[in-house]
Amino acid sequence: KLDGELYYIYYRPIKVKKECLECHGNPAEMKEEVVKVLKKKYPKDKAVNYKEGDLRGTFKVLIPQAYLRYYFPSLIKM
Repeated sequence: KLDGELYYIYYRPIKVKKECLECHGNPAEMKEEVVKVLKKKYPKDKAVNYKEGDLRGTFKVLIPQAYLRYYFPSLIKM
């Protein structure tokens, strides 16, 4: 419940893909110019040294039960 309303919560993992490693991989293996830009723009950034397939975070979607009941009544058991 949130503010008195029921919600369904959907989570989906955010996994590191190969292209993410250009900025979030091992700095020793990144292009030198990328490392320089990242250090300048994000001097305290610690979002590096990830590997392909690592869990980076999650997407979280809250769906009001009233929405599901209205648009998808067969999904909601009362």
